[in-house]
Amino acid sequence: MNEQEVIAGAYAERFPKREMPAAFSLVAEIDSDATEPGGYYDQEGPMQGEPKRPVYRNRLYVIIGDPESREKVARPATEADKRQYPRSWAYYEKTKDLTPVAHLPKMTPADVELCLAARLPFVETLAEADPATIWPELIPWHRLANVYLGRKPRVRLEAV
Repeated sequence: MNEQEVIAGAYAERFPKREMPAAFSLVAEIDSDATEPGGYYDQEGPMQGEPKRPVYRNRLYVIIGDPESREKVARPATEADKRQYPRSWAYYEKTKDLTPVAHLPKMTPADVELCLAARLPFVETLAEADPATIWPELIPWHRLANVYLGRKPRVRLEAV
């Protein structure tokens, strides 16, 4: 080995390669295997002739690439992807059943960004936050998040 290969090897050991940014996401796609022709059903079953309604299935995809870049690759996820991107897979598993704050009614993009800046990206985390510690602008959204989840809003009673 020459000197450059030794230096490159030592550098690689000291600074291991970062995991490429990846995100896992469910994507709806037409199920072409469902029926003939082209994945359509009628009320009685598979259609012959004119299609009436498409049949969609959820499929797990992995989106690989820098979030800031336009150059991303999206493809169906495999078990190898779960092993190759363990942090992204763990985040997906942790958050797949949570609701983004953008799904709250009348939530504007500015309000969504405010919640993200406060590190409250999900309705569940916003509802569980302590009203005494969150920003005053988020108090109405905190109440709405509790109502959205079917919880009664907490009311502070004060002695008069």
